[in-house]
Amino acid sequence: MKPHSHSPYNNPLNHYICSQKKRYMIKKLKYAIIADIGNFNPMHYDAEKEAELIAYCNKNGFTYLPSKSKKSVYKLENNHFVRRGIDDVVKVNAFDLIFDQRTIQKFEEPNHNEVRFIVENNEIKGVVHIVDYNNAFISVELYKALFQFESNLRQLLIDNDLSNEDFISWVRDEATKTNNDYWHRKLETLEYRREQMSYANLFQTFNFRDLLLFAKEKKLIELSNREIDNISDIRNSVAHNKDVTSHSDENGMIVYDFEGLDIFLEQMNSFFQSYELLADKVNE
Repeated sequence: MKPHSHSPYNNPLNHYICSQKKRYMIKKLKYAIIADIGNFNPMHYDAEKEAELIAYCNKNGFTYLPSKSKKSVYKLENNHFVRRGIDDVVKVNAFDLIFDQRTIQKFEEPNHNEVRFIVENNEIKGVVHIVDYNNAFISVELYKALFQFESNLRQLLIDNDLSNEDFISWVRDEATKTNNDYWHRKLETLEYRREQMSYANLFQTFNFRDLLLFAKEKKLIELSNREIDNISDIRNSVAHNKDVTSHSDENGMIVYDFEGLDIFLEQMNSFFQSYELLADKVNE
């Protein structure tokens, strides 16, 4: 189902503009920087509020606060704050790419629980923490990119003259070939929902991961099983609004998860690469 002759997408200029919009959608996220998720109005040390600030730091699991002058920091030691200079190890740049491995490493040592200071010309402009990878900016941009990715995936299948029936036949073949309960249950569900499918656009009622596997089986995309798992996990995280770098323990205390951030980085880089490859295929 290629565009009809009267389709605006047959106009080279319209086609170019459409393809560039699709590519730009991922660029905003892929090239996001610390400034996109940082806090530029952080709580600072105030001697008159020391007890309150000690409780705040203990609850959130970090020990550093910026000074009011923005030229130094205060570190919580033995239940009181000590003024210190800004060590290089806790500095980041506002323009550091948030999905670059070098940036991620800045959050790991010496303690991934600590805030990092966004410094410019030896002055603290803001702070950032691994919890900021749960930021609404990332969630919203990722939701939009995933929406476009799924649209591109369905369009790729349609452009190659595949239909819902082709997908169901593939599931039936997998059930026969593997004799796996997963595929048998999947086939049973698809047969039950045939009428429902008729009220939706092609491929809109199928499982996202299964569609990726189907496209791979048809040799339309080149993805490893690990990459498919990564992309599917990213989609599930967004669908369930899952925080990737923090959770609360049984006592209600925040626990920060650097390993979760490292996994998120791998998943996102799989998604970026796959998004761009798929967008290129759809726009060929």
